Amino acid sequence: MAAADWYEVHEPFFTGLRARTRLAPVTPAFVLVNVGMFVIVFVASVVQGHNALIEWGASIGPRTTNGEWWRLVTSLFVHAGPLHLLACLVGFFPLAFVMERLFGSVALAVVYVASGVFAGLSAISAYPLDVSVGAAGAICGLYGLAAATWMWRLLQRPRVTVPWGVLKWIGCTGLIFLGYIVVCRISRRSTVGRGNRARRG
Repeated sequence: MAAADWYEVHEPFFTGLRARTRLAPVTPAFVLVNVGMFVIVFVASVVQGHNALIEWGASIGPRTTNGEWWRLVTSLFVHAGPLHLLACLVGFFPLAFVMERLFGSVALAVVYVASGVFAGLSAISAYPLDVSVGAAGAICGLYGLAAATWMWRLLQRPRVTVPWGVLKWIGCTGLIFLGYIVVCRISRRSTVGRGNRARRG
């Protein structure tokens, strides 16, 4: 009920977004690809009897840097577990839902992929033998764009004002996403030296 009331209060804003950009296909497409790849990797792992992350596009230094550079993109859509996937979707969907209609589908896709690729390169440089998966770097790039846009609009007269309630929605989901990433980083440090592992990015 509370969700319905919240949406009713902010319905004029969302109606304005839809009027501004009638089609926003990238956000649902990315969600579907992420969920679909998770199901495929899970089924492949059960059938093959071992972790299938690398076979389905995860990035690992020795393979990625030896001609399989496409892994920097495919690893953005592969996740190490259901909690990892859920955290990334929680961090991605609310922000992307608004940003795609404000900035356009091409801008959203370019920032997402470019940020994810640079994060993947950073991961290979720092942890060349770790299996790197997940869209955390790409999502952080979107939050960076949102923060830069917000600061820019403080100095300008914005054509579209995002309601405070919507900003809180995005902020709360962003904090959940950030909390998960911080916990993963702390957990990773505690397991240094235990061999190859999936690095959740």
